[in-house]
Amino acid sequence: MPGHIAFLVDTQQRLAKEGKTFSIAFVEYGLSPQHRFPTQYRQAVQALVTVLQSGRKPSDVIIGGDSAGGNLAVGILSAAIHSHAGIPTLKLDTPLKGALLISPWIDLSVGSSKSWIENKDRDIVSTAIIPELVKNLASDDERNEFSDPARADSKWWAGAPVSSILALAGMHELFYDDIRAFCQKLKEAGLNVETVECPQQVHIDCILDAQSGLEHATMSHAIWDWLKKVL
Repeated sequence: MPGHIAFLVDTQQRLAKEGKTFSIAFVEYGLSPQHRFPTQYRQAVQALVTVLQSGRKPSDVIIGGDSAGGNLAVGILSAAIHSHAGIPTLKLDTPLKGALLISPWIDLSVGSSKSWIENKDRDIVSTAIIPELVKNLASDDERNEFSDPARADSKWWAGAPVSSILALAGMHELFYDDIRAFCQKLKEAGLNVETVECPQQVHIDCILDAQSGLEHATMSHAIWDWLKKVL
């Protein structure tokens, strides 16, 4: 989406004015249904390894993504502490600097919580398309804690090598309750997690604001503030 590029370029320019400079690397991963789970997770881990082999230290790297990309970022953390037959184990000498999770899609099932009910007609995500999207990615038997991080308990995340996590949830998005519950597990595991609940914002709202030229709101400003702290 054009909004992704627009938001990241805007972010880069804003932080440069604060004396914070950084490079951005995109992961070009295979799309379903041609490429099914765990292809995308394997590619995400390999992409990070490539960055590290270029001379960067884990402590200099922030991983991140929005929606399914947020799921992949979480998958990278899982690969550093757990094994999966189709995903290479990630070995890090030091923790990653951070993980930025923008409206992460961490439970592939259609939910029944309050946010799924109340935000059904507010969010940009339609509950009608989710089952088909998930079917194209993985069968029920294939799904696990990597594909659906929400399935993992807090013990799963203990020792995840990351110094700081920022997770953002629009209060008008379907995944709002899922994200909050997931972040609570991360906190129980002892991870340094900041969860920002964004009033009147929908799924990946910061990307949509950048794409449409609307004034940025809580989600965008929370990201910029966090980056100023961790960079």
